[in-house]
Amino acid sequence: MSKKLISFRDKQRRRRQSRQQHSKNSRRPHEWDDLVLYWRRMLRNPLQLSGRQVWTERMLWSNALGAGILRAIALVIFDGFHFLLILTAVINTLFLAFLFYYGMTWVVDWVIGRASNSRQHYAVTDLRTEMIVLSGLIVFYVLTATLIGLPGMAISFVALVGGVLRAVHHVYRVSWGQVILSTGAGILSMLAVLYILGALSAL
Repeated sequence: MSKKLISFRDKQRRRRQSRQQHSKNSRRPHEWDDLVLYWRRMLRNPLQLSGRQVWTERMLWSNALGAGILRAIALVIFDGFHFLLILTAVINTLFLAFLFYYGMTWVVDWVIGRASNSRQHYAVTDLRTEMIVLSGLIVFYVLTATLIGLPGMAISFVALVGGVLRAVHHVYRVSWGQVILSTGAGILSMLAVLYILGALSAL
């Protein structure tokens, strides 16, 4: 009995199908997948805490980048296209997110560690997770500041302070006096850094 000849086209077809199957199985999630997941959760429950859900740093940086792009679009609409101004707006928004996520949380944790007798280990990691949940306020800040101006900035600042106070109390379980002290120190340190950098750039 003669063996059936293997067609070269059949071989190519099988190889193509196996590659497609492999690419489907090994597909990495896109960076915007986390952002979509974040806003699905937040639109369902805007006042939620982190809970047992998974929150990734990519959500924070995606929100910061999205806020920077929105700010850049607003600058183009109201002030015209200036490349350096647009680039500065995006970088400033990312730096604001950096201070919010790393700088402010470090100061809060440090102040509570000095004021409290029993310090919780790794609580700063839990606090940073709560800051990821609050990172949508960066987008809210840009939108309200662009559409409403100073009143919008005031509204978003009050929402930010309220959210951070709630998160700090939830994570550390200390008295409200310690929560207000540590949160105030964290926010003031963040504003001080922004003020100093703004003054230096104006020179």
